[in-house]
Amino acid sequence: MTEQKRQLRWWQESILLIGSALVLALIVKTFLFQAFYIPSASMVPTMRENDKLMVQKVSYWFGGSPERGDIVVFHDPNNWLGGAGDPPLNPVQRSLELIGLYPSGGHLIKRVVGVGGDNVRCCDSKGRTVVNGKSLDESYLQDKNVNADQTYDVTVPKGYL
Repeated sequence: MTEQKRQLRWWQESILLIGSALVLALIVKTFLFQAFYIPSASMVPTMRENDKLMVQKVSYWFGGSPERGDIVVFHDPNNWLGGAGDPPLNPVQRSLELIGLYPSGGHLIKRVVGVGGDNVRCCDSKGRTVVNGKSLDESYLQDKNVNADQTYDVTVPKGYL
């Protein structure tokens, strides 16, 4: 076999390199990290609308689960964003989103207030959320009276947040 035949042509090497990079990006997105952006102002002042963030997935590999106070990202189950979570993307952006190199839309970012079995109700005399009889000091809230016109008393089902 000649030296020319043993060496890959530059375009074959490029295809191999690009293919390897895409496979690696898919592995990273699936198992390690994924990019998202904040679709609404509901997390202000902790996070602002359209902020970008990188979410790590390793925490839950070995049986861990979200706890009260954690910030979680999840798919918008009932179209609460009303399409606002999916801005128009050009074909390049859509392709990059699929492999994890562009922030994904259609997801919600929220703080966990209660986990399975917790009783969550509104409100104590100061308008604070109460979890299992204990009032929460939610210093991160921009609007301290966010619950002023709310009333609820729910027990979070097992396996839910």
